[in-house]
Amino acid sequence: MRTHIKHILLLIFIFIQNISGAQIKKLLPDQLRIQFAGETGFLSVGPVWSFWGGRIESGISYGYTPRSTAKVEIHSLSIKNNIIWLRKAITKNSLIKCHSGFGILLDINGNTFYQLPEQYPSNYYAPNSVNILLESGAEYKTPINCLFIKHIGVYAEICTLGNFLWYGIKDKASDFTDQFSLGLGLQFYF
Repeated sequence: MRTHIKHILLLIFIFIQNISGAQIKKLLPDQLRIQFAGETGFLSVGPVWSFWGGRIESGISYGYTPRSTAKVEIHSLSIKNNIIWLRKAITKNSLIKCHSGFGILLDINGNTFYQLPEQYPSNYYAPNSVNILLESGAEYKTPINCLFIKHIGVYAEICTLGNFLWYGIKDKASDFTDQFSLGLGLQFYF
């Protein structure tokens, strides 16, 4: 295992040595997202890259949920992609952004399963280690110009997992709105 890590680090080092400063800048994220709740963990944090003039945002986040809130400690990784479908100026420098998106949520600590365990009948549960994440929300973005941070955004989004949504539609015993959760967060723009 250590040999593989050394080889990967060597390849990364060679890659970095062969690209220019301008190319490196394109690889760096232009935002940092910190989110509370919203299916990605009690608290999640990760870099975000924007594309096509800021109309598309893609990010990777590590999420953590302590044992005190979920009965087991949960570590997750999410890859989220958002389409910014509305930008509305509020003042000269501040704006509201509305987005909708999808992503993938991965359990990275083994509390879930990729294949149905043998003790369950076939098709009893869907595998729950990999989930489709759906979200839609709004953000208030304003300049801050503090050190290397140019703007800060405060956002809220409604989220659900594909399995939750499917079972919510299929199972008439639960209220459809129970399939959704609220995520609150900060977005720092560099």
